[in-house]
Amino acid sequence: MLDRATEVSGREDLSVLLAQRQTLAALGPAGQVMCHAATLGEALNDYAQFQIWNSTGAAAYVYQTPDDFVFGYGIYDPDGVDAIHIHDLVLAAGCMLVFLLTERQVQPIEIWSMRPPPKDPKPFERFAGCPVFYGRDQSCILLSPAAAGFQLADADSKAHSVTLAQLAARTTSGSWGTTGAVRHALRAAITTGRIGMPEIAARLQQHPRSLRRALEREGTSFTAQRNEVRYIVARELLSLTALPIGDVALALNFADISAFTHAFRMWSGTSPTEWRRIHNETLREG
Repeated sequence: MLDRATEVSGREDLSVLLAQRQTLAALGPAGQVMCHAATLGEALNDYAQFQIWNSTGAAAYVYQTPDDFVFGYGIYDPDGVDAIHIHDLVLAAGCMLVFLLTERQVQPIEIWSMRPPPKDPKPFERFAGCPVFYGRDQSCILLSPAAAGFQLADADSKAHSVTLAQLAARTTSGSWGTTGAVRHALRAAITTGRIGMPEIAARLQQHPRSLRRALEREGTSFTAQRNEVRYIVARELLSLTALPIGDVALALNFADISAFTHAFRMWSGTSPTEWRRIHNETLREG
């Protein structure tokens, strides 16, 4: 719908304009938790933890490296594989959250987007106040490591703890079930490579055996869900970017190209290179 609206309006910057309407209140309970967090890092981690309330087809994630504090967003709904403008919307909305929480005292260093470059990247760059790079292996906002410790003006430890406990209690009975929670956690963890059963169980605060039994009760398995999420992300990377197959394999945490190619052939019936060629030809003909 967003891609169609952009096409009909003729405004390639429509997503950026929409993102500027983002507010913490619009996020519901997750926004309340963020408002009272002590630091920007805590607020964004809170959002990533409870963002499943706002979307069960994509996951927000946060991680830190020696050089960057990263706030990203990844799709795992198969219908979102070819979506382009959603990347602009979520990245611009993420910038808006950072601006609102810090009263614009924290600025992104860079923005990475999985989508192909737009005809005119300047509107997004002007809004974000930093360079935007396209065709990357993830869609994320790169902040300085110090940004994670930025003290928020409305910090309230008591209100934060109360709201956090309330939201955590509600999340345990979410309508998405164990399968949905696992898929969400897997998409958030792909960028860090921690997608084993023990790591995902720890994210969900469950013992691996309990998680395995819960998935079995829902008629699935951890391996099946991990394969499905990886397959969705693989198709997104192959369709939106021109990344070499080796880089796609690396982004999905495969040991090498051959392991990725073997897995992709099992999922799709063809090789990643051939899938990309056929997919691109189909798009051109359409």
